[in-house]
Amino acid sequence: MGHKDRGLRPGRKDSGEGWEGVEILPMQESDLEEVLGIEASSFSCPWTAEMFRQEFLTTPISSCLVAKVRRRGSDAPVRDPGVLGYICCWVVWDEMQVANLAVHPGWRRKGIGRLLMENALQSGSQRGVRKVFLEVRASNSAAQDLYRGLGFEVVGIRKGYYQFPPEDAYVMALEMPRKGC
Repeated sequence: MGHKDRGLRPGRKDSGEGWEGVEILPMQESDLEEVLGIEASSFSCPWTAEMFRQEFLTTPISSCLVAKVRRRGSDAPVRDPGVLGYICCWVVWDEMQVANLAVHPGWRRKGIGRLLMENALQSGSQRGVRKVFLEVRASNSAAQDLYRGLGFEVVGIRKGYYQFPPEDAYVMALEMPRKGC
């Protein structure tokens, strides 16, 4: 079933609300089990529980967000995962690094990754971020398309960046729009 079958609909583009039925929240300890499941299904060298805890509990430059199905009373769909995806970013001065982004396998290509990225970029903009960086596998064309659609461009290659399997990473960057007077 797609997101429309579960009562989730794209919000109005001008509403700033993203997807109706999905909310973006700070990552909590209670999200960790589902986040780890998504992480394991998404990466050949996944982050550990302790790595995530360090990010959302003790690292002041880190911001971790989750996309979750908005639960409304007893009619909430019980088969939907609570956590649809997550993003972890670091902000240092006027730069942001997207450290980790993944979406539940059943929810990929439905706009959840874009929604997470847009929320992270908006948060970064509010914190004075001027440039955003990330690495992506050279073979991950779906992710590259997402990032290009948000305005990212390839600015370099990190040879042998990924190990399992060995692969280069594209370094992508986004110049954030300057705020007007």
